[in-house]
Amino acid sequence: MRLFRLLPILLASLLACTKPADITPTQPATGTPTEVGKPIGAATTKTIGAAGGSLTTSDGKLTLTFPAGALANETLISVQPVENKAINGVGIAYEFGPDGSRFAKPVTFTYHYAPTELLGTTPQAMALASQNAEHVWLLERFVKVDPVSRTIQGKIDHFSWWSIITLFYMTPEAATLGPTNWVDLKIQQAADLPTIPTSADADQLPLLAPLTLTGTDPFLIKDISLNGNNNWSALQNSANPDGYLGYDMRAKAAVIRYYAPARVPQNNPVMIGVTLAVSDKAQLILVGNLTIENENSFSVEGRRFDNVQVAAGFVGGTFTLTMRDLDDPTAMGTLYAQANLSGEGSASFDLNGNGAAAATNRGETQGDSRYRTCADAYTESGTITITKLVQKNGQRYVQGTVRGTLVKIHDVDRKTCTVLEHKTFQVSANFTAPLL
Repeated sequence: MRLFRLLPILLASLLACTKPADITPTQPATGTPTEVGKPIGAATTKTIGAAGGSLTTSDGKLTLTFPAGALANETLISVQPVENKAINGVGIAYEFGPDGSRFAKPVTFTYHYAPTELLGTTPQAMALASQNAEHVWLLERFVKVDPVSRTIQGKIDHFSWWSIITLFYMTPEAATLGPTNWVDLKIQQAADLPTIPTSADADQLPLLAPLTLTGTDPFLIKDISLNGNNNWSALQNSANPDGYLGYDMRAKAAVIRYYAPARVPQNNPVMIGVTLAVSDKAQLILVGNLTIENENSFSVEGRRFDNVQVAAGFVGGTFTLTMRDLDDPTAMGTLYAQANLSGEGSASFDLNGNGAAAATNRGETQGDSRYRTCADAYTESGTITITKLVQKNGQRYVQGTVRGTLVKIHDVDRKTCTVLEHKTFQVSANFTAPLL
């Protein structure tokens, strides 16, 4: 890919064009079939009749509400969660039964979403889609999203396989990369529509557009921002402490390349925002979060150290790890961990050789996973994990993590063995170190 740091010129040329025209459909009328999702967990069932009623799944994620008159007779309604195989699918998909049932009045579909399920998209681009007998997904209706109650609500008039989808999706919606590395952010489009409705009753309009995954036209991009900053000179400045952006001016589909800075930024994760002008009235803002993380880093009581020296090795069935901060002489951050491991695996903190100790602020904050109350020994909770042993350029490396709680104050009345004060702090570490 040939990338140019000419983002100002690109965006200026886009904005100098006439206002974005309504999208012209270009995808096959038949759509793209996908496999049918496999069941996830148990189905929820309930008998509902002409008087109406509602059914909620056991996890509380989905509620179907039947108005009076939607059903002519008492009907056993079933909701089976399934893998979401829809194009640009969001959250969990569902198989509703009896399959093929049609309703005299629309049934309300209410989905309770987690914030992470909306990463990479925007509420204004979301809709409901159903999968037909040919396994093609059809865009049925737009939905209403309530960020306060975290619900997505739409109308359905028949039963089959259903999913919430998003017309536009930026991928990866979240990723982790190291300093000086880069990642391509691609904007994928699920369907072409004449317009994106902006009216309050958009969820009432039937659509029936087949879904096919395509790249988004770069000329739909109206604006790009990095951590809320859309200043063009800053976006292409390689000295920007938050990183900088590149753009493929020749691509048929929108691809934005983010270059991470040489050091972990203070604003972490960084947020990439892309504004799409999809019609003369509607604008969509897609957001992706990128976390910059060194292969070797640790934190002690919330203080993070990213430029560290690491020593790791196995001796007689025991793994030892030492990490020391190289940046801040006033901090003198250190972390030590030991585990009864000779290869990949995990060891919980205990009194038999598995534990950790750490210090920072020139020793003013220091702690250990083990402590005593008079003659009795105890340990806080934590885990040392070796995730992988790898070979790089003839050198053997160990990769893993440390997560746990350490004790910094444990004050005991030695006469009565009563605990007077017990204070702890959290430690964590990620490491990829050559074995000694």
